[in-house]
Amino acid sequence: MDAYYADLRLVVEYWETQHLLDTPIMDNKPTCSGCTRGVQRRIYDERRSTVLHDNGIRLVVIRYDQLEHYSCGRLRRDSETDEARLRELLRDFPPE
Repeated sequence: MDAYYADLRLVVEYWETQHLLDTPIMDNKPTCSGCTRGVQRRIYDERRSTVLHDNGIRLVVIRYDQLEHYSCGRLRRDSETDEARLRELLRDFPPE
């Protein structure tokens, strides 16, 4: 998790490129659980979502492609632009 707001019962997760695009150099590595890292990441993402939901904690996923970034995938950091975009992404997410 990238951020947890206990008072709002909210988790914010930022998904870098590896959550959305094939990344063979990372995805194909075996893990001690017997599956590849790409499979393990998908299992963990699904498990996180399920466990948070089951515990009454809301999850907001912000994808790398929803923010300004360079062609290499690295974020372009500009506080004013970042804040405006995050407000836009979260506008339909009122606190309960």
